[in-house]
Amino acid sequence: MPDFVFNILKLAGVDTSLIKSINKRTQFKNVIIPENSIQYIESKGRFYFQEYYETIELIKINCTNIPTKTYQKVYFSRTALNQKGRDFGEKKLELNFKKHGYTIIYPEKIPLEQHINIAANCGCLAATESSASHHSVFCKPNTKMILLQKSNYVNTYSLMVNDVSGVEAIYVTAHQTITKKYPWMGPFYMNVTKYVGALFNEKDHCNRWFDIEWYNYLHSVISTKLQFIKKLLRTQKH
Repeated sequence: MPDFVFNILKLAGVDTSLIKSINKRTQFKNVIIPENSIQYIESKGRFYFQEYYETIELIKINCTNIPTKTYQKVYFSRTALNQKGRDFGEKKLELNFKKHGYTIIYPEKIPLEQHINIAANCGCLAATESSASHHSVFCKPNTKMILLQKSNYVNTYSLMVNDVSGVEAIYVTAHQTITKKYPWMGPFYMNVTKYVGALFNEKDHCNRWFDIEWYNYLHSVISTKLQFIKKLLRTQKH
């Protein structure tokens, strides 16, 4: 497992020295399968157990002794990640928020405890609807949470973690992603749309036809389709 997984387990009070990596056939006397502590069931809605909330609170408490510079308005960016042809155009969103006084945070560039502290102490957190926006689970109640949608769907995980923390969630259409059957799969094209502009009372917004990222996105869409067709043809031959 990557280091950050061990780090968050430690913050949650788990003795990681007891963890053993199972990489061969192994027999156990007892196997305990935990129940999901937070989930969404279409017929029942969203719910979480008290243990989930208490674990999140314990993680936050265990981060408080880590020196961290905090900010009132933050934008959690994914632009420093290796996107591998999945997200296009976020840099324009990042620069737009920076222009309006938001501090840009690249979570993978700072210790885990620090970006938890930043989320826990900000007044407004903005991020694309993704793992970056899930930092809202560490926010204080009534924190303003701006979720920039990358496609025509709502991430149910975001709905759940926003409920846990009690943030004031604002969903903003920040994409011109081509509608598809499985909108959560990517690739995605994001831009400073008129809806993003409206957040800051701006009428100007970006024109995708003059944005090189739009054409990079289209190339990725076509490449993805071609790979699917080739795979399908190979399957039919066999």
